[in-house]
Amino acid sequence: MFSRVRSVFVLAMIGGAISSCGGDRVTTSMVPETHRPAEEAHINSGQRHSGQPLGKLAIRGSARPAVVVATVLQDGSPLSGVTVEISRSVSGRTANYGWSGLTDAGGEARVEIDGVNVNGYYRARAVQGEDVLDSWSSIPVNGGYQVSVELPVGGKARVTGSALLSSPVIVGTWGYVGTDMVETISRNLVAAILEQGQVDSSVAVAIVNEFTGEMETSLRDSVWSPGRRFHANGTFEDQDSTGTWSVTGTWSISGATLTIIEEDGLVLEGSVDVDGDRLTLTLTREQYMRIVLQAAGELNEEDQEFFDAMLKEDDVIRFFFEAR
Repeated sequence: MFSRVRSVFVLAMIGGAISSCGGDRVTTSMVPETHRPAEEAHINSGQRHSGQPLGKLAIRGSARPAVVVATVLQDGSPLSGVTVEISRSVSGRTANYGWSGLTDAGGEARVEIDGVNVNGYYRARAVQGEDVLDSWSSIPVNGGYQVSVELPVGGKARVTGSALLSSPVIVGTWGYVGTDMVETISRNLVAAILEQGQVDSSVAVAIVNEFTGEMETSLRDSVWSPGRRFHANGTFEDQDSTGTWSVTGTWSISGATLTIIEEDGLVLEGSVDVDGDRLTLTLTREQYMRIVLQAAGELNEEDQEFFDAMLKEDDVIRFFFEAR
């Protein structure tokens, strides 16, 4: 029968491996896709809307972030080095320019807008030094879309294009809510103990529950951080226990496979699926073992045998997150 010492050791190793890829931080993310109203379909078709005037493009019902690509022009020429600031336009409220971006040589600034529901109309202003060059209003923004708009100094804003952001999109803030890891490992360990024929099922279950209970508590209370925020530029921030955010790595996605590279070089790969405001990150046994080996180094024969008992070749481990 597996010894308690080995059980404690291996479970601690698992917790340490996950902690290394999340630490006091959360791993993963993606932006939720909500049901889109029928009137939004013409925007979602993937077609570009060249020269489209400002109109009723701001649709209700999305929790996804959005991107505004603003081109600042003066006398028809692009203005570089200008800060584009964007605020939600709310009747009766003072503008709060909480999102901004700097224009490049082509006069273009890319501004990411996040929040629970970003849909609506926005204001923009162009700032150079301490001077406000001009401001514009009635810019439609939809969650999950990139809207391109021209901002001519002395003129009216004009939408030049709208496109669905690539899917799946890992942009936004996500928080950890649970895993099926403990259930999977418990089932396999009970079966492995029973195969040795030394105890009955009730004793095997009690032995496994004692140690997986410690693991479940660790996962819930200390392994995952309050949140991870993914940005459209391929970086992500983690939130610590004080609520402070800091950039701690990069991410990329190919198909449904998310690759996260922590600042310490540790790499996590898994597949992602979103249903409403819930995200599921799925790791195969091979993907999970890569994380363990990065965190713990090579395993000796006994440790490898124990991991083989905990995770079968066709097992997967799922981590569950929700939009924050």
